[in-house]
Amino acid sequence: LSTKFLELKKEYAELIALYKWNELVNKSEFSFIPIKGHTYYLYQREDEKLFLSLIEPECWNQLFVGSVTLDSDNKWIKTSNLIKSNKYEK
Repeated sequence: LSTKFLELKKEYAELIALYKWNELVNKSEFSFIPIKGHTYYLYQREDEKLFLSLIEPECWNQLFVGSVTLDSDNKWIKTSNLIKSNKYEK
């Protein structure tokens, strides 16, 4: 019973993290129509607003939050996170 509970608790935590990450990306600014399967890059402006870009972090000097891919279910899947301990990981 306790093993099953721990598995469910872990699964619940993962779902909540996925939901929060998707909410964060969906609320960010972007001026293009995302294509499923493509990778995009999330950045933070000086005013702390987030924006999604096609430009990779190596190509310019912006505060990189992480990269995401839009999956076939229209969910944003985090593919990397440059800032190891940032406020977006909560």
